[in-house]
Amino acid sequence: MIPFRNNRALTKTKVLIEQTFGVLKRRFACHRYGLRVDEAKACRIAMACVVLHKKGIQRQDVYARGTPPSDDHKRLLE
Repeated sequence: MIPFRNNRALTKTKVLIEQTFGVLKRRFACHRYGLRVDEAKACRIAMACVVLHKKGIQRQDVYARGTPPSDDHKRLLE
């Protein structure tokens, strides 16, 4: 029984991590198309994107799946 419980916990963790990277890919184009830099720089870029995403959450500027852009965003795109 113990290996099964560990497997379930690992599966839940893997799903959470994949969803997190999915959010980052939707919000930041650099993750969507892949980073062509060395590992150390890719790690710094990923951390910067996470920090920016957290700042966006704090400012209530959250990019959510299925949420239409506000009128302010529409005006900026025109």
